[in-house]
Amino acid sequence: MQDEEFIERWDPFLSSNKWGRFLSDWVNALEGGGTPASFLDTFQWSHQRVEFHGEEYRFFTSDSSNHNKRRELMKKQPPYVASQHHSDLKVGECHLCGEIARHRDGDSARVLLENEHYIILPNLYPAFPGATLAVPKAHDCMENRVSRLEDGRYKIQPGELLAKELSEDELLSLFKVCDEMKLILFRNAPLDAMSIPEHDHCHLLPEDLPTAQMAHEMLRSRYNIRENDARFSRSTATPFDTLLISANSKQELTELTCQILSSLNRDQIVYTLGYCKGNVLVTPRKFSSDSIQEQISLGGGIPLHAVSSRPGLIQDARERIHARGEMNWDDYIPSKKFKKTA
Repeated sequence: MQDEEFIERWDPFLSSNKWGRFLSDWVNALEGGGTPASFLDTFQWSHQRVEFHGEEYRFFTSDSSNHNKRRELMKKQPPYVASQHHSDLKVGECHLCGEIARHRDGDSARVLLENEHYIILPNLYPAFPGATLAVPKAHDCMENRVSRLEDGRYKIQPGELLAKELSEDELLSLFKVCDEMKLILFRNAPLDAMSIPEHDHCHLLPEDLPTAQMAHEMLRSRYNIRENDARFSRSTATPFDTLLISANSKQELTELTCQILSSLNRDQIVYTLGYCKGNVLVTPRKFSSDSIQEQISLGGGIPLHAVSSRPGLIQDARERIHARGEMNWDDYIPSKKFKKTA
């Protein structure tokens, strides 16, 4: 498919004046990875009003029969054969490691952007136009990390981390990518249906997609959790207890976010991390870590009211996500006098 045709097709969602260059680069990288632009032909979009706790909220449903086959397609995807040894990667076992190795070996046709910590490339099995991944340049260190059993479940030991801990530098680099490319971010958890849980990654999507609109609505209708401290808030636009974090600078935002995420990780809490226009969004799950666990399987888009057509998903969200006001955020957010420690 020609770039112009692709851009024109998605103009109702992503204005060609604003998104034309990004979509041109994106679809060329997508096809450079072997996925034709026609993969998106089965994409459908709708919205509905859903009742939570006596109030109605808008939810967006995206459905794509091709995207729904992504796990099957990943299993069939031939592993990349590297031209050199990469000691920090698991080439042949991990598809994302294969993408990193391919880039290091000189084939950058799939890569949109690179910084110190990540490569940015299209999701090879996208659910919607512009679906993009931020992939760390090394496979996760699994020391003191929960890992999957052979049947796909997780046996969680006291003190184990449920996900990779992001550094301030990593977070800051992600925020800069989003701001530069006008994308929003969400990062799912290994125990909530992350497709490749042993290689951390973030999903990025154009800020004008319908899926992203809920993040903007949440930011417009927020209220402070603590009096006279506007850094931490909730939003009346969602039934879920999502913590919204803002700050006067990106550096302060990354410091605050890392401290909060570290506290959640310490208590073995599963959460989704989001970022939109200088604000961080954190949505915990109701989760017991004292036994062998099935994956929660809500998906990273649920805090943004983005759902698939899977039966029972909304009911699962009612049971698995704290209702607004339920989470005791005072246990996790730092005091007004918080200062970074050396």
